[in-house]
Amino acid sequence: MVSVQYLHKRIRKYSNAGLGGRTRLAARLLLCIGLMALSACAAVSRTPPLSRPDATGKPTFGSIYLTSGTFSRPHRPVGVVQMTLKGYRWLHGKDVAGGPNDLLYTVAALARDNGAHGIQHLELIDTNPQTKAEKIAAQIDTAIRVAEQVEKGDPPTALSEGTETRYFVKGELVIFDKEGG
Repeated sequence: MVSVQYLHKRIRKYSNAGLGGRTRLAARLLLCIGLMALSACAAVSRTPPLSRPDATGKPTFGSIYLTSGTFSRPHRPVGVVQMTLKGYRWLHGKDVAGGPNDLLYTVAALARDNGAHGIQHLELIDTNPQTKAEKIAAQIDTAIRVAEQVEKGDPPTALSEGTETRYFVKGELVIFDKEGG
């Protein structure tokens, strides 16, 4: 994968070579495409699968079982979890803090701290979802600002841009009965 620093050096080299406006425009477009490709590659977010409904096997999130359904293993509810968690999506594509994977581990830690063995009926709701068009438009806008900064010889500070995320999380805390395993 091509790094942002590599693209920055290449664009700066061509910008300082006294090349014409068309070549500079082509270099800016190359940078825009490169940044979009980098963020598209990094935008894949994989979360571990949730636990089996029978809550057997190794817990997926530390020592806590999580399911969006109902556990079939004998259990009793001990409370509910309801929270809003914020995160940050770098270059409008890559979750660097507060992505779905981080949220699940955060919720599991809360359950563990409250003595629960699992959470059922778990829901993660993105309260400010972006459409694909909005995400691409934000990425292109950032790429254009980076290209302008590089062309002026400034450091590409626009590379730190991103989108704040906010998820509403809810579920039911449960403790498994001893005779259920």
